Amino acid sequence: MKKKKWMKLFPVLLLLVLVGCTGCGSKGENENIEQGMALIEELDYEGALACFEQALVSGEDTREVYRGQGIAYMGLTQYDKAIESFGNCFAVSSSIPNELDYDVNYYLAVAHYKNGELQKAKEIYDAILDLKPKEKDAYYMRGSILLELGNYEEAKLDFDKALELDPENYDQLVAIFQVLDKFGYREIGHGYLQQAIDNAPKTISNFDKGRIYFYMEDFEVARNYLEQARDAGDAQAAYYLGKTWEALGEYNYAASVYNSYIRNRANLR
Repeated sequence: MKKKKWMKLFPVLLLLVLVGCTGCGSKGENENIEQGMALIEELDYEGALACFEQALVSGEDTREVYRGQGIAYMGLTQYDKAIESFGNCFAVSSSIPNELDYDVNYYLAVAHYKNGELQKAKEIYDAILDLKPKEKDAYYMRGSILLELGNYEEAKLDFDKALELDPENYDQLVAIFQVLDKFGYREIGHGYLQQAIDNAPKTISNFDKGRIYFYMEDFEVARNYLEQARDAGDAQAAYYLGKTWEALGEYNYAASVYNSYIRNRANLR
């Protein structure tokens, strides 16, 4: 079962016509849990909750049921209920933390954050890092919260540590830049981007170089790398290429690139 969906931080979701959990039933071990998680992937959170209820009746893995319920409640933005479900998951855990405990703690931290309880979210990341001091995701997430709480110095230490632990994780690099930019520290973020370019290995992709230069606002260089990446078949590059052409003032060409990107994504589904 896939973990770490919490990294998406549950962005604002479109309202859907939610249907009941058709197909829920005890066909096999943890069948309803698997069906519930599949419905979460489809953004059918009400249907997923119905499956998890059936899973409890069928005697399936209780901890996984409560984990799934929490995720579904987060999708419905019912964060108090999500927190309660994750608490139920911990209530039936052993005294020795395992992978599931860490995974659920990450979800719980996000639920507290989304519920406006930043300090509680930070304390969860503190606890994770006390036990697993090389959890780069926890450093990034805690750093983001510290920045929002107005503690730049400690936030920067966490970002530094996250990048030290995984210097070639360019998704994380971009995320750190974006949160610094959001809270008024764009130049600090540019420093991280420049450091990544200066220390980049020969294996860095044209896509990664292109998006780093895009955020550094060197759009001409970004365009060249992103065009190379797109021409080599990197579908992600088209999105950034459209944004780059837009930044260069070429709005008609940017629109054509966006349209191509949307068509390609539709064909992949």
